Amino acid sequence: MEKEYKKYKQLSKKSVKQKKLEESRYSILQNNKEKCFFCNNKAVDTHELLKGRNRKKCIEWGLVVYTCRECHRKTEEDSLFYQETRRYAQKMWQKHYKKNEQDFINEFGRSYI
Repeated sequence: MEKEYKKYKQLSKKSVKQKKLEESRYSILQNNKEKCFFCNNKAVDTHELLKGRNRKKCIEWGLVVYTCRECHRKTEEDSLFYQETRRYAQKMWQKHYKKNEQDFINEFGRSYI
């Protein structure tokens, strides 16, 4: 008896607009793209501090850091560490753009503090 495997659709490629947005990333939190934001090892990944629907907004507002693979994995797997990074991102966004908590909620949908 042969198994039938589910057919998957091929993933679509990134749109030109998304590709341009990702290529123009900058960080309000970190100047050195060569070192990991968390541990100062060599950085190889770019990490948006807020996930999901806020990923594009992170890129637009500069809530991006450069990380090594271990720290990037840690942000994905360790929920307490991820909560701390979201709080830090909100505090720095408010300080950098001289905005208040309500402005952050209006832009990103909720407060992490």
